[in-house]
Amino acid sequence: MNACTEIREHFSAYLEGDLQPGEVTTVETHLETCSKCRETMDSLRDILELSGTLADLRPPAQLKAEVADSPCRRWLGLLFSAIDREISEANLDRLFQHLEDCPSCRSAWGDLSLIHQVSDALEPPHHLLARCLRPRQPFSARRVLGQRTATAAAYSLALLASLAIGNPVTLARYDTSTPMQQVGTLFKDGVSGAAEIGRSEAKVMLWRALNLGGRAADAARSTWSRLTDQPDSGDTANVDDSKETTS
Repeated sequence: MNACTEIREHFSAYLEGDLQPGEVTTVETHLETCSKCRETMDSLRDILELSGTLADLRPPAQLKAEVADSPCRRWLGLLFSAIDREISEANLDRLFQHLEDCPSCRSAWGDLSLIHQVSDALEPPHHLLARCLRPRQPFSARRVLGQRTATAAAYSLALLASLAIGNPVTLARYDTSTPMQQVGTLFKDGVSGAAEIGRSEAKVMLWRALNLGGRAADAARSTWSRLTDQPDSGDTANVDDSKETTS
């Protein structure tokens, strides 16, 4: 407990004059050095002065007499009880009989009923409130694609990887194809991830495939020229290696 908390506990007694002289000196000394406590004390003084002024207020004698003599005064409590559905059948019958003869209470009944209906209409249904408050799962954790669609995306990525990289069995037999093996591994991992996660990963892999396609094609042309001892012509579209086949 700090000094301000201890001093504020004595504020009420200080304002009412119930503190000892030593405690009064302690409070006043603290107020001189602490602006926040001084502001709090000023606010408490204003509240105390205002409450004293309100305590001296008295209703006009004519208004007091009118309220006391009003026959509808005792029906006000029944009006609120009826609106809240907390009234007995006997009192409800008595209230309805009074409403038939009293326009003022009938108008008050209509106003209270309208306020109650509006408050009920502003409350959302329980099923809608439950759906709105239900926490949403992270996007990465939701399955966007079905199993068949994700499998189709995986096969499409595999085909794109094969076209961009070349035959992985042929390239793996030569040391010069090490960069191509790395690209192939990258595509293989991406295809597996796309099958498991779905559309978002597939989009990422397609983007990576498009960016790596150019470098993969250059590496494939360089590898082919080394294998055939032919200069790189820049066209590997019609490459057909009949010697390297797999069963």
